[in-house]
Amino acid sequence: MKVFSKGTADGKVYLGIDQSYSGFAITAFKDQDNYYTEVYKSDKRGVDRLRDIQAHTMNWLHEFDDIADVAMEGYAFGSQMANMLGELGGMVKLTLLDFGIYPLIVPPTNLKKYACGKGTGVSKSQMLLYIYKNWERRQCRRLLCLSPLSLRVR
Repeated sequence: MKVFSKGTADGKVYLGIDQSYSGFAITAFKDQDNYYTEVYKSDKRGVDRLRDIQAHTMNWLHEFDDIADVAMEGYAFGSQMANMLGELGGMVKLTLLDFGIYPLIVPPTNLKKYACGKGTGVSKSQMLLYIYKNWERRQCRRLLCLSPLSLRVR
């Protein structure tokens, strides 16, 4: 059972997924102050790594009785690893579909525009600094731990 910042999460939860081979992050969000985030790093390579990350994702999905919604980061098409990231994103989407979940896909440019008013030419560190300086503490914490999910919950 996942232990949240304020105990366990019974009932409805929202999941935010930031899929990456270097650190696959999932946040379960119960309310403003009650969330759990985990970053998973697989030590496997190739298709074995996809299977490993899929098993990790499935374990997360089995943890909760009522997943109200899921949002995941969309693709950055300029990435040098676009093909591999496409495989990972597709695997996550198919795994979610097996659970009857259709995720909201949030492109990185939309998240940046939502967070700081400008969708291009903003690095992740610049976006985080802007959020820290300009948002209320509760909003800041929520956006930083849930990134794509915050667009849907707010």
